[in-house]
Amino acid sequence: SGSIRLLVADYDPVNNRMVHSVYTDKIYCKLAKYLSDRKNNDIFSETMMLDVIDKVQHLKGQAIQKGAIKFSAIATSAFRQAKNGRDFINKINESAKINLRLVTQQQEGLCAFYSVENIVGHQNLHSAVLDIGGGSLQLTVRNDVNDFTFVTRELGAEFAKNTMLRIQGKDISESIYPVSKTDFFSLKSAIVSKLRATKLSDLEKNALHSLSTELYVVGTCKNLIPTIFHGANKINTQKLIENVIEHLNQYEKTINALYSHKLSESADTQFILSNAALLLALGEYLGVEHFTLLGFGDNTHGIILQ
Repeated sequence: SGSIRLLVADYDPVNNRMVHSVYTDKIYCKLAKYLSDRKNNDIFSETMMLDVIDKVQHLKGQAIQKGAIKFSAIATSAFRQAKNGRDFINKINESAKINLRLVTQQQEGLCAFYSVENIVGHQNLHSAVLDIGGGSLQLTVRNDVNDFTFVTRELGAEFAKNTMLRIQGKDISESIYPVSKTDFFSLKSAIVSKLRATKLSDLEKNALHSLSTELYVVGTCKNLIPTIFHGANKINTQKLIENVIEHLNQYEKTINALYSHKLSESADTQFILSNAALLLALGEYLGVEHFTLLGFGDNTHGIILQ
């Protein structure tokens, strides 16, 4: 929903495993932001679709140069939400011929789960992975009999950022900085209210009862939040709140310098404060106090199956 990502790899079809990563690349493409602008009526314009098709064809060209001979792709939240999302997928396939298909949130959650399992191994029978993207979130929980339960919401970093802008009375195209403590905690409360508007089912509640206190997190959150922790990936909610407050107390000039390398690329869907508020809100909603943010490069992003 925020970028188009490419992974070129040697693949073993017999054992259904990625053997070796050859090349990764990505191009930012703000699909979730485009849909969040209400004047677009949840419809991708012809101009937007042509731009995306051009980007996809460029990445396919990069893949071919690296030796790719077979192509497969998945479309996620933005395509699920757009009224012409399926038509858009057909246009991409006709032009780029990459076997693009629309996945459900449960399928997207499994991609994240298996990616994390590939990295950390079978450390916990009651494993849980939270994938937060620009347009959606997927919590995937596996129990001791290898059954999966999913908690999915079409709510992501783009919603959080736009909620912050509404709290501040700003236009969707403006920056969210500077942010006061009141603004930040109002955002967290608004996200919790949004989450609670959809009640957890009995199946979801039962899965959460067996959830360990530590939760693996991938997606947009892992890209920026570790910055204010000086690279730390294991965090708890209280420490996250303390670091956010310390961050808010910095001068805006200092903040801009700190994130200059990020703001030029991903400010719209991956702003640190929006992601921090989203993670805190999810912790409160799910009853989880400890998180492990996984960030080992773009090929561990939630939508890439290793």
